[in-house]
Amino acid sequence: MLKNSLLSTIVLFYASGILIAQQRIDKILYAESEKREYIVAVPSNQPPPEGFPLVFMFHGTGGDGEKFFNISGWKENALANDFIAVFPSALRYCLIEDGQQNRTTKWNCKDLSENLCSGQQMKDDVLFFEQMLDSLKSDFEINPCKIYVSGFSNGSCFGSKLSVALGHKITAYGGVGGFMGMDDTLQNAVSAPMWLMVGTEDNRFTEAFGLTEFPFNDSILIYFNGAVQRYLYSLQLKYEYTKEELPNALTYRFNTSFNPNKSGEFKFTLIKNLTHQYPNGNNFPVNISQIFWDYFKDLCQLVGTEEILEESSTIIIYPNPSPSGELIIESGTSGMLDLYNLSGENLLLGQLIHSGLNKIKFNLSPGFYFLKIYSGKHSHIEKLVVY
Repeated sequence: MLKNSLLSTIVLFYASGILIAQQRIDKILYAESEKREYIVAVPSNQPPPEGFPLVFMFHGTGGDGEKFFNISGWKENALANDFIAVFPSALRYCLIEDGQQNRTTKWNCKDLSENLCSGQQMKDDVLFFEQMLDSLKSDFEINPCKIYVSGFSNGSCFGSKLSVALGHKITAYGGVGGFMGMDDTLQNAVSAPMWLMVGTEDNRFTEAFGLTEFPFNDSILIYFNGAVQRYLYSLQLKYEYTKEELPNALTYRFNTSFNPNKSGEFKFTLIKNLTHQYPNGNNFPVNISQIFWDYFKDLCQLVGTEEILEESSTIIIYPNPSPSGELIIESGTSGMLDLYNLSGENLLLGQLIHSGLNKIKFNLSPGFYFLKIYSGKHSHIEKLVVY
């Protein structure tokens, strides 16, 4: 259980002669009349102009935020790289597993509700996440385009569900030892890039196939075909991949979209000799939080609380890529336009867009940008490439 004090620890760290401090803040909120707890590791220095990046770490079955605050490596990573890390705790349920009743912490994903003891009901952890995010945005300066999620085991199952359901609020996801369930598979207008990893010796999966370990080759895609296909369906990606081979890891990258107006990415990695654990550099010679952070930090997606327009075809933007920054925007409704760079800095605020044809000229350096067109509570977000 988490302590009730607002500020329980301060960690001090020297880098290049500069004192950097990290605060631990234990927070509580109530979602669906349930007391929910989470730990926040916050840099003590002033936030950068665009705000702090934010990473959520979801623990596995039987764990809690305290455990993964201590063992995941994200606390130390946040201190070294100047971002906020959040460690929520799942609720505890009575479940019937293998004919036996067991009380343990679980995130609401897959078909867990079917295994509940009589009289219990799973709570909505997606709602809990949204309330946490709103509270964190209120309390701290958060970079709106750098909100990331990681998870382990049951937490990876939930993180996958979360990142698909709230792709307009989450920039990217990385998980280990757990996959999205069939019941959680869906398609949304905005998708967050996702990276899933599993070990060759993860007995949560090998035993289902009567193996002691998975072969370290492309046959892993046969074993995990169902799981991979669920992600490809949710992200609207074709079964086309490139492969990166390292001595201890095979990574398959899928990024060819069925939808020409969307981009997306799913990465699947097999790690040699890894068992069912979240590797932190001590329990296994890989620090997965650092690998995920190196992946996350260069990804930026404008996110918010707005409802996403149901059909991307209601707004057409071209040419994109643009050689000059001059665009034609065909819109089915009037609204406003904002322009952001990859750091989340607003370069243009409140440009009027009329229903019909709009010609807009930007004076932009070559690079990547985000356009946000919104009308009322609805918005359309699209990446702009200028060369």
